Amino acid sequence: MADLEEAREFLVAALQQPASVVSVRVAAGRHLLSSPAILKDEQAYAIAKTTIDLIPLLTPRSLQNSDKRHLLSAAVGLSSDAAAIALHASRGPAAAIELLETGRGVIAGAFFEQSDLAALEREHPELARSFIDLRDLLNAPAPAGSLATAERPTGAAETESDRHRDAGPQLSGLIETIRSKSSFERFLLSASEADMLEAARHGPIVVLNVSLYRCDALVIQQSDAGSGVRSGIRLLELPRLSRDGLNDHTRELETPDTLGWLWDAIVCPVLDALGFTGPPSDSQWPHVWWVPTGTLTRFPLHAAGHHLRRTGETAVDRVVSSYASSVKAIIHSRRRPHQAPAAGESRNAVIVAMQNTPGQQPLRYADDEVDAVVSVCKEMGLSHDRPRPYKADISSALEACQMFHFAGHGSTHPTEPLQSQLLLDDWDLGPFTVASLLETNLTSKPPFLAYLSACGTGQILNEDSVDESIHLANACQLAGFRHVVGTLWSVDDGLCVDMGGMTYEFLRDERMGDGAVSRGLHRAMRTLRDQWLDGEESGGGRSWLSGAARGR
Repeated sequence: MADLEEAREFLVAALQQPASVVSVRVAAGRHLLSSPAILKDEQAYAIAKTTIDLIPLLTPRSLQNSDKRHLLSAAVGLSSDAAAIALHASRGPAAAIELLETGRGVIAGAFFEQSDLAALEREHPELARSFIDLRDLLNAPAPAGSLATAERPTGAAETESDRHRDAGPQLSGLIETIRSKSSFERFLLSASEADMLEAARHGPIVVLNVSLYRCDALVIQQSDAGSGVRSGIRLLELPRLSRDGLNDHTRELETPDTLGWLWDAIVCPVLDALGFTGPPSDSQWPHVWWVPTGTLTRFPLHAAGHHLRRTGETAVDRVVSSYASSVKAIIHSRRRPHQAPAAGESRNAVIVAMQNTPGQQPLRYADDEVDAVVSVCKEMGLSHDRPRPYKADISSALEACQMFHFAGHGSTHPTEPLQSQLLLDDWDLGPFTVASLLETNLTSKPPFLAYLSACGTGQILNEDSVDESIHLANACQLAGFRHVVGTLWSVDDGLCVDMGGMTYEFLRDERMGDGAVSRGLHRAMRTLRDQWLDGEESGGGRSWLSGAARGR
């Protein structure tokens, strides 16, 4: 026991050493948080918070996203364990969400925080320059001797080691100074409780946390006079959910057994707690935004249920579902201005059909799918552009589009999610990858919709990247699209024609309103689910449940 306590003291000292390299401090925090003994530690929450607050500092702004992803892989799962520790320490669901928001989605967070840093550069340029310099200095490798505690002799020249050692305390002090300025009180902080509640004004947000220590739903909900629900952030324990249970079902995501288990362990308890205990009595379907974490990001929560029973014990029979990588992603998309085309400016849909792709199996129905989309686009007053299926042509066309529809092959990279791609004619020489999309900035005139009718466009295969939610659908949202429809795995070519056609028809009928994408996809899925049930009671044909909506 004495040895264990001594090891703990060394790890805590390493975690709290401000002059140490950030990655070393995070590694010390990981060792502390991964030990079950942490649950009995009086300092557990402080250790968890210190560790998670360091994660965004792992990645200097000068690094490529691929290098950032590699560094962040060392912290995968830490935020979920930290959130569980916060709940165990009775810190409440808001504190748990703050830890998840800080330690997950760091690469995406850099996109969100660009506006904050740009504002700081405008209002306080000297503070902005100091912040960038200190952050990058702290993330550089520590020079030899930088951890020495001896003070520099009076009159001696400042060395690189001295500068590195002093950078940690200086950065902490600088951030406090920045937060003392008007309008910068929450600089680099996660969303406030007020911000999170405002984000739930269109429907509840459900953050699902999976940890070795416990599994919970953190529910953000505004008041509802009809149900008597009060505004707030509350905790719902999920005793039937566990990491082992997730691992048991990971290889069979679309089977009735997995869908039923998802319903029993997660979705039904959550919807019951929200007051959504059956199909709505009118056409006003409630809307839930799911924010899964860890391995749970791979599961079709929107399709959970006992469909074969035909009793309404399913998610699609109770609510419209959307996904988000984080609460801050929802807040950011809501704050993004909606700019309707100016008078005389055409509304343009970029349409790509890859019926034949070099080196891939032909997709017999890709042309039929886009023909149906083009027909509905014309009815909506949208012109359509059919650029050559090459990376440069597509990238250029996206800069002036309202909608982007891709019908073709998607490729999910097994180890480097930034290299997942939509397969075009030049996919082997100039791949149109997640990294390419992240370099595309469409935020000045945010397009309305990216509909990615291809296999696995919302899929992550690399477990080290689940906390970053790096996939094609999320990349489109970060690039600027207000809404994105993606897929969680392989889809049936012929069924995509029906799914896309019904979704676009709903968009047409609802005049491209913000709620129309998720509701249109939901209606299409319910229709195709019912057709599947009427046609066969078991077996295949479950591609209807792969579609997933992201956005406002």
